[in-house]
Order: sequence, then C-alpha cells, then structure tokens
Amino acid sequence: MGDSVSAVISSPESSSAGPRAAPLAGEALALERTLAVARVFLALVSLAVIYYGSTGTDRDEALTILTGYAAFSGVLLAGLRFRRVVPSWLPAALHAVDVLCASALIVVTDAACSYFLPFFVLLAAANRWGGRETLLTGLAVVASIVVETVPHVRARVGAPTPLGHLLTQGSYFLVVVLLAGYLSWREKTLRAEALATARVMTRAQRRAGAASSLVAELREFAALAGSAEALLATEEIATGRLFTWSSRTAPARQPGPSWVSEVPASRRDAYFFPVPEGVGAWHVSANRAKPAAIDADGHRVAATINWPRAFADEHPSSSLIGVEGLAIEGFQVRLLLLDPTVGNPEAHLPFIQSLARQAAPAVHNLFLLRRIRSRISETERARLARELHDGVIQSLAGIELRLDVAQRSVLGTPEKARGALVDIQRLLREQIVGVRELMQSLRPRDVDGTTLVASLAGATERFGRQTGISAKFVADVETAALPPRACRELCYIVNEALTNVRKHSGATSVAVRFSTADEQWVLAIEDDGRGFGFAGRLAGSELEHLAVGPTIIRERTDSIGGLLTVESRPGQGALVEIRIPRYSYC
Repeated sequence: MGDSVSAVISSPESSSAGPRAAPLAGEALALERTLAVARVFLALVSLAVIYYGSTGTDRDEALTILTGYAAFSGVLLAGLRFRRVVPSWLPAALHAVDVLCASALIVVTDAACSYFLPFFVLLAAANRWGGRETLLTGLAVVASIVVETVPHVRARVGAPTPLGHLLTQGSYFLVVVLLAGYLSWREKTLRAEALATARVMTRAQRRAGAASSLVAELREFAALAGSAEALLATEEIATGRLFTWSSRTAPARQPGPSWVSEVPASRRDAYFFPVPEGVGAWHVSANRAKPAAIDADGHRVAATINWPRAFADEHPSSSLIGVEGLAIEGFQVRLLLLDPTVGNPEAHLPFIQSLARQAAPAVHNLFLLRRIRSRISETERARLARELHDGVIQSLAGIELRLDVAQRSVLGTPEKARGALVDIQRLLREQIVGVRELMQSLRPRDVDGTTLVASLAGATERFGRQTGISAKFVADVETAALPPRACRELCYIVNEALTNVRKHSGATSVAVRFSTADEQWVLAIEDDGRGFGFAGRLAGSELEHLAVGPTIIRERTDSIGGLLTVESRPGQGALVEIRIPRYSYC
C-alpha cells in the first residue's frame, strides 16, 4: 500500500492441510486390518456355500476364484499384523483386487453368496475414501451384473426373468451405492469440520502472542477454503483507524508471508464496501452475476454485493468469500478469503461463518490479555522508576550531603564526624537491601508447580535474614497444580508484599501462608504493622474503585484469574489474601 504503515509477521508453523480430513497413519492401519479380517471371513463363508450348496456348471470356476481369494486374504492379514504403517498405494491396490474378485463371482455364478463381496467392496470404498469412490465402485458392480445378465437375455429372448433380475439387482445396488456414498461423504465432512474447528481454536489458545495467533488462524481459514490469501479487515470504532491482517499461502504447504498494515481512511470503502443488512456470509465471483449469501442462522438470502474495483486492484482475485459481524468489542471486522478453491464455496458458507464466529471471541481475549500484560509491564517500569527516584537516588543524594558535612567536621569535631559516618553506613546498608530487593523482583523466575512452595519459603527466609523482621512461612501442600506463569506471578506478589511490609508498614513480624481451601489455592501475607489507609475487608474491585490498597498486587492477581482481598486493621496490621480456583488449571 502506497502510504500505509505495514509490518511483516513471521511464524515457524507450517500451514495445515485442506478441508478434507485425511486419515491418520494409525487409523489407516486399523481400518486395513479390520477389512482384512472381514475379507478372510467372507471368502471362507462364500467358499463353504459354493462347495456344499452349489451344483451348477460354474461351481468349479467359483471355487477356483474363492480359493485364490481366501489364500490372498489370509496372507494379507498375516502381513498386516507386522506392519506399522500402510503404504499409500496399498488401499487402491487391494480395492482393485476386491472389485475384480467380486465382479468375477457375479459373472460366473448365480449363487446368493456371489453378492457378499460386492457389498463388502462398497462398504470398504465408503470407509476408505468417500462418495465419489463409492459411486465408481457401485458402477463397476452394476456393470458386472449387466455382463452376467445380457448373455441370458440373448439366449432366452422373450423370457422376462433375466431382464427382471437385471433391473432388480441393478436398481438395488444403485440405491445402496447412493446411500453409502452419501453417508460416507457426510461422515467425512463432519469429521473434517470437527478437525478444522479444533485446529482453529487451538491456534487461538497458544501462547505465541495475539498477533502470531491471529496470523495462524488466518492460515487455517485460507487452508480450509483452499484460498490463496486470507485477509482480516478491522476498523477501530473509537478512532476510525483501519488495519488489515493478511496471510498468504505458499507452495508445498509452507507458511507464506503475513502482513499487518494500517490503511488510510480514504481507502476504507475498498475493504468495508456495502453489504446488505442481515447478511452473515457471502460469496461473489467474477463468473457469476448473482452472489450467494446466507444470514446469521445459515439460511440463504437474496443480496446484491458490489465488488469494488479498488479492492480488486489491491488484491487481484476472481472470487471472494466474506464473513460479517465477528464479535470483537470496539472493532468492526470483516473476514475475506480470496480465490477459494473448495468444490462448492456456497455450500461451505455456513461452516466458515460458524467457525469464524467461534474463533473471534478467542482472538479478542488474546488481545485483551496482551493489553493487560502491557499495562502490567508499564506499571512495573513506572514502579521501578519511582523506586529508583524516591529510594536509591534520594538516599544517595542525602549521603552525598552528609559526606560533605562529615568531611568538614573531621578536623574540627572528630566525634561529630564519626557519628555522621555511622549514619551514612546505616543508610548505605538500607539502600543495599532495597536495591537487592528491587533486583530480586526484576529477576526472571524459573519456577513451576513443583518448586513454587520452595521458592516462596526461600523468599520469606531471605527477607527475614536481610531486614531483621521476623518472617515465617507455612504451607500445607508440597506442590501446586498451577502453570509456570501463575507460579511466577505468585512469587512476584510475595516479593512485592514483603517489600511493602519493609518500606511502609513498620511491622516487626510477617507471616506468609500457602494452602488449599474450598477448592482454591490460597496465598496469604499477614503483618503486625500500621495497616492500610482504610479499615475493614475489601475485594479487588472495591480496592480499584476506591484507589486504595496494593495496585501492583491487584493487577498481577487479575492477570492469572485470581481473587484479591485486603483486610486492614489500622495500627494493628494487615492481611493480603489471593485465592485462585483450582478448577481453572486442573
């Protein structure tokens, strides 16, 4: 874009497969083993029926076919027991053998068992592939019935039985083929949609960051529609700023380039061109005069959508799928898929719309989480600057003045200078403790659920040793089923609370407790100092509304889904308590 601000986003993840779900290696092997068992069983049953129940002239030919087929099936079953993967060519080869044997039995014998194998090959095709392959298999079987029947028609002109046999069996097989093909297509479509939904929702829950997650989601939508490019146009309602997120596919299913760009307001209509109210998703094509559209419930509606040339100039394409009304608070959002190659884009509109609407809130939550983390980082930087300015820098300035006084007093009044040096030494010791605490709070923590209790105990013991304040740690658990990030935040909270005790409370003792109660993890820090500037017990939302209490602890607690309460007893002490529901992480 000529005057837009753009950035390239890279991601190490490759693009996923298309909308058709391919069977996993283990599933393919299990299917072939199941079919092998069924093949052996049917071959042996058919062989027994022909051997004991058939007396026609074609008995010997049928026995020869079935004997060879039974031997082949047994060897195949034994071989599959020792394989871990199925070669890509094997299912098609086995299917060809099954179809040939089934057709041969239909042609050479009139026995009822000659239709065992045709039903088997129809079901095998439906389970292996889908409707098209099942239909082709059914046509091959019907062709075998025709080959078997026509000679009889020629030999017995005027006899209705062979022709009736052809019509009855052929029609029956065609109906079975259509039903089996439809059920197979439907099952595989539902499976593919479930896998696509799982992939998209998984992308939205990963911890690679909001921007990377959004790009990964766009790649999934592009793969789902077989699209060359997936584009998300977003307009911030409050400011009117317009951004586009783009992810393009590349050959060999490798991730292509991705961009986020800010678009000038003058080009807004290129991306947010008018779409009739009530339309939820639509498909327009240069080859069709009338677009296809559905409403929010998936029902087809009539709509006129003018595809602006400004968009086509910026993103050359011959067809376009759009999804409207994605729920992202504070933004107007439109998803666009360029040049979809799925067989029937209109048929995919309901699923694409449903999937996009499921994914939008998850992506929105990622952006909200990133905003919260950003605010926490800004607060941390502001706190660090405030600590350095009000603590270390002020103290160093005071020490400099005292040193100047002591220097002038050394010759005239040595005792006064000695007292000043003792005060300076005390101030330096206090500042060393403060700087060490500050460094400790900024240091990255490698802690998880197995080391959390030990880390909290170590921080409490270290605080008491360095400050002289009586510090005690108590825990009724040895490990905690919490993710590493939550464990790190709890360590930071304890450090912040202990720092506040040293600097502001005037306490002589402090106790840190970590326990479980009412299906919750409970962290409590209690001291006997002067308390906060209020009396009573307040929850996190009340603390925020009244602008009282430990702000940093409240924000860190909110970031991990915890509940903060502060009980203040002016002149007697304070209790800071954080509760985290266990079901949130278990």
